Amino acid sequence: MNDIKSVLFVCNMNAVRSPMASRRLHALMGDLVRCESAGVHSTRAHSTRATNNDVDALTEQVLAEKGIKMDGYYSKSLGDISFDQFDLIIAMTIEAASEIRKLSPSSRIEFWAIEDPSARITNGEQALDAYRAVRDSIFEKITDRFPLSD
Repeated sequence: MNDIKSVLFVCNMNAVRSPMASRRLHALMGDLVRCESAGVHSTRAHSTRATNNDVDALTEQVLAEKGIKMDGYYSKSLGDISFDQFDLIIAMTIEAASEIRKLSPSSRIEFWAIEDPSARITNGEQALDAYRAVRDSIFEKITDRFPLSD
């Protein structure tokens, strides 16, 4: 962990999984690790659940339940990113891993298979439960990968 000072999390749309991960790592590590997120595509062109600041509304809600705010967040695509600024890139989808390998073959990449809760056809409490499950899975992976004792 000591050699990692910057992490980029990448999913498909940069609206759910990668922002959850980036904000969680920042909440855990503060300024010790620079955290950003991006998507193969940004939500600006694709999302139906994004709020005015590009955040999926349910993502914002389930993070707020854990005291994490999305203030200042906006969706970015891989085209907005300079890969050489990151010690580690964590791809959260197969598509993201493939695209990163094409764009930056020398980058240090890890793959975490994380389900997209927004892909489920659910609403109400079922949707919130799906988002919470993904949030909790991401939080566990972050805690395991970036222990504070290093």
